[in-house]
Amino acid sequence: MTPFPTETLSEILSAYDCGALIAAAPFTQGSLHTNLRVETDAGLYAFRYYENRSVPWITFELALLDHLAAAGYPTPAPIRNRDGALSGKHAGKPFALFPCLSGHHVPNPNDAFAPDTGEAAARVIAQLHLLTEGLSLPHQDVREGRDVADCRRAGETAAGRIADPAIRKERLARLDSALAKLDLPATLPRGICHADCNHGNFLFDDNGRARVSGVLDFDMACETYLIYDLANLIYWWACPGGGAPDPVREDTLIWAYEDIRPLSSIEKVLLPDALQMCRLMGSAWSLDEDEISL
Repeated sequence: MTPFPTETLSEILSAYDCGALIAAAPFTQGSLHTNLRVETDAGLYAFRYYENRSVPWITFELALLDHLAAAGYPTPAPIRNRDGALSGKHAGKPFALFPCLSGHHVPNPNDAFAPDTGEAAARVIAQLHLLTEGLSLPHQDVREGRDVADCRRAGETAAGRIADPAIRKERLARLDSALAKLDLPATLPRGICHADCNHGNFLFDDNGRARVSGVLDFDMACETYLIYDLANLIYWWACPGGGAPDPVREDTLIWAYEDIRPLSSIEKVLLPDALQMCRLMGSAWSLDEDEISL
């Protein structure tokens, strides 16, 4: 995480109509980028400093969030600075400012599944798919695709960190073997996916209702086959201990998703393949680690 002294952050905020800085502290959720909860005399904001993302990468994300927020979707709209830009740069890296959303995170649903919050999360993901149907965003091509080629590239990158060429070759061969068993044809319905549906990326109302008040962190969002998101939700919400899906939890999520966007017959058949892709993406990213599962 990059430190931001008070004077540096104050200077950055001076480009926005967001008041004078009072205090800033890191959020407990999120570790890939520097995320600060910023308090000013005008309100609460979230400051995100992208540690390893290009300007085209975040341009896609910010355009998506701007579109969704304008449509009434529960996600924070990026705040424009006085020049009208959605992002800025500091020390060569991009950043963006957002309003803070109210709400709370729920406990890990793979440890303690609550049907009402699971249903709410599934519905809001389905709404995302409907609201972005046919949407074309700038720099969409720089985002990953969550397909076989994307997974293989991720594996090659991680394997490049393995010193022993024999181990590198063996692990890539195991990944290739697992990928070859998947059936995820290009004819599957496609669109914009969140692609990181873990519980930490959802906020729920503080008034006791199971209503999503915020969908956060679109850093992994991309254009791909839509059942990837549903499979990703099942992976994070209905697979206790990282194992096989609990059938009751899985059915709860599928039913709630289909309440908003019914699945096609081929999507229903190939949902297990999409779930396996979620698992293989995790394995590919960590192919250089001692404990991997393929």
